[in-house]
Amino acid sequence: MFSALTFLFLLLSVLAIIALIIGLIKPGKVIRFGNKKTRGLVILIFLPILFISFILTGVFANKSINPEERAAIDKKRTEEKVLKEKQEQEKSEKEKEEQEIKAKEEKKAAEEKRKQEEAQKQEEQRKQEEAQKQEEQRKLEEAQKQEEQRKLEEAQKQQESTSKSTINNSDASESFSNCTELRKKYPNGVPSSHPAYSAKLDRDKDGFACEKK
Repeated sequence: MFSALTFLFLLLSVLAIIALIIGLIKPGKVIRFGNKKTRGLVILIFLPILFISFILTGVFANKSINPEERAAIDKKRTEEKVLKEKQEQEKSEKEKEEQEIKAKEEKKAAEEKRKQEEAQKQEEQRKQEEAQKQEEQRKLEEAQKQEEQRKLEEAQKQQESTSKSTINNSDASESFSNCTELRKKYPNGVPSSHPAYSAKLDRDKDGFACEKK
């Protein structure tokens, strides 16, 4: 019975749709109100019929299903719901896993960047220390060279001073027993400031020994 009523109201819904379409295009072929053809009247009549027939079709279609069919439908809906929930859960887990992987990759990339920056910083520091050591070594070598040069100059001065002193001492120790020997080396004689001067050779005591007269 419910199946027949469902079919009847479904047929009525189809006819109402057809009548509504035709009535909107050519109202005179569907309904007349005196000599007046109006689309508003078509909508006013067939649109409620369409809604009511749709509602009744759904109501009787629901009642026409037997318990076995309803149980099968409910089971199918439950399975679809469970499947949908499972798919959503899998999707959520997949998104969570992707986020975790992304977070790990970002952390790894950040760690690698930090290590690279640290290595670069250490390399720059090593270069600075090496440059500083080279500069200190250069200054030390320069100071050593200056010290060696100073010592060499002092040694040369000392050697020159020693040589002069030796010459002076040698000259100071020069002596002659008489004017004849002195004139052999100093024909014109020597003044009192000369190392070879001797008071015994300065007979006239004029500060000049063995001078020629």
